[in-house]
Amino acid sequence: MPTSPKLLLILIALLEGVVGLLLIVAPAEVIAGSIPGIAAGVDGVAMARTAGTALVSLGVLAWLARNTSDPAALRPVLGALIAYNVLATLNLLYQASTIAPGSLVPALIHLALSVALVFYWRKTA
Repeated sequence: MPTSPKLLLILIALLEGVVGLLLIVAPAEVIAGSIPGIAAGVDGVAMARTAGTALVSLGVLAWLARNTSDPAALRPVLGALIAYNVLATLNLLYQASTIAPGSLVPALIHLALSVALVFYWRKTA
């Protein structure tokens, strides 16, 4: 792995930013594509847009931190991204085992991001 998490933070910024924007702009389509057989009602659309704004915020956080080299400044950012990715992994694995088998691939992506983030978080200790 590279010595700096810059590329990882750029990747996270792009992934979370794109998914977040999709949830804001086309929430019903994202829900329908993510969970076959589920129609997005008004509540689902509102929740998807709220989740989208949170994902865009995480993308902005990762983007703004991409050039940070000070471990004291970088560690909290990595910690927040670890918390999100671990929780997203668990949530997506649960969905994959219950209502949305298509959630397995995103779960594995979040797992890989979690592992990479932990690697850099430990380096900043």
